[in-house]
Amino acid sequence: MLFCPVAFFVIKSVPYTAIGLSAAIIGFTALALSTSRPKISVETSFLLFETGMKNIEAVINELELHEKAIYLPPSENTNKIQVVIPLNNKLSLTELKTAVGGKLFVRNFDNNEIIGVLVHSPSTLAIEKLDNKIEPTAEELENILTHILAGVFDLGDSVHVDIRSNTVNVEVGHPELQIEEMRHYESIGSPVASIVAAVVCKAMEKPVRIRSETNKKRRSHIFLDVLD
Repeated sequence: MLFCPVAFFVIKSVPYTAIGLSAAIIGFTALALSTSRPKISVETSFLLFETGMKNIEAVINELELHEKAIYLPPSENTNKIQVVIPLNNKLSLTELKTAVGGKLFVRNFDNNEIIGVLVHSPSTLAIEKLDNKIEPTAEELENILTHILAGVFDLGDSVHVDIRSNTVNVEVGHPELQIEEMRHYESIGSPVASIVAAVVCKAMEKPVRIRSETNKKRRSHIFLDVLD
């Protein structure tokens, strides 16, 4: 919480102040979802979730981020999947793998230059409880994604996975989460695509990027690139 006044009064940066406020709001949202007694209604949960998504949208717009996010698998430094939005298209995987990640910015290891922004996507929180290793097979991915999307979050009723070399195509039947189209979907993907990307990233143990996402006839088609 100290970041907001420091950003506004000391650094005098509106973008950093917006980031601090957004992080605080998302944090309070997560706290409300995890500690409320009795359990809050589906409608209230949806409202809080949508508010968090809109704050992520505001941060990305304020910082004028346009590149597609890269989902990074757990490493020696962190046991969580990280979602990084590069500041420009010149960022290499080698540079990203050796970068130093903080709570918000990713910096170049050699010169400490900011090269990306860390985003706490709902997907990374959704799969934190998947402690077991996921086998990088189509069958295993279908089972895990069906369990998460259909069984836990009720975001779809079926999943089909097709793996071809460094491309993973995922089809989700009847995606149910109806949130207005947001610009940051072009970067980190929709909530369903983001969950898919995070699971594939964990299974492949390689960086993953959402190439495209289309919705047609109540089916969501998500195309992922597995990066080497």
